[in-house]
Order: sequence, then C-alpha cells, then structure tokens
Amino acid sequence: GPQGPQGPSGVVANAHANGTAGVPTAVLTFLAPTVTITAAANQRIFVVSQSALGAGPTAATSLNLFICYSTGTITNVGGGTYGLTAPANQRHHYGLNAIFTVPSSGTYTVGLCGSSANATNWTNNEWGYTSAMLLN
Repeated sequence: GPQGPQGPSGVVANAHANGTAGVPTAVLTFLAPTVTITAAANQRIFVVSQSALGAGPTAATSLNLFICYSTGTITNVGGGTYGLTAPANQRHHYGLNAIFTVPSSGTYTVGLCGSSANATNWTNNEWGYTSAMLLN
C-alpha cells in the first residue's frame, strides 16, 4: 500500500534548570532543580539530573537516589541507587538519568530525588542541574 504521512520528529520539547540543590530528608524529595514537561499519554520523557551533595563535620550515609516525576505525588523511576555516602567536609556530584513512558496526559515535574535515614548529616549541599526531553 501507499506510504503514510511522516510523523513528528522524535524530540517534541525540552527543558533545563539549574539552581540550589535540595536537602535530603527521611522521605522521598527532589534534590535537584526540577523542570516541567507537558506530555500526552504514551509519550516518553528522558531525564538527566544531578546535584552536588555532601557532609559537614560528620560523615553522611544512607542516601538513596532515583529519577522521579510528580503530578502531585513523587514517583520514582527504576531501581535507583542505594546507600551512598559522603566523608566529613566533602561534597560530590550525584546524578542519574532515566527514560520513562508517561502513564497519562498531564504536566510532569521531573528531576533527581532521594531520601536518607541519615538526613541530618547531609548539610554540605550546593548546586544542581536537570535537563529533560519529551519524545514521541
């Protein structure tokens, strides 16, 4: 049969943000600046996000990181990384990337998120970056 019309390009939209890193807590929270993308059901969002996080005079432990999205409630994507640490008086870049299919049409807030059972020691935090692309 005849070839159909060409569809839209793969990248539909993109967004980038940078700013102050979040502070780990005992519950899942965004730790890098977030970006918002409006997507239709079954489109995909590719996210790259990182933050400079660290410890003050006491070492920090038990940091669990994920790429997350929120449409009201934070939802993690994939398995994440667990048990990250920072020695006393040091700061490191922690980052992840992921691609996920959006479950329904809406506006999605995306970025690096995490939690720590040792949240009070994650006090040497600085800057973060997040980039996202909406894909067909």
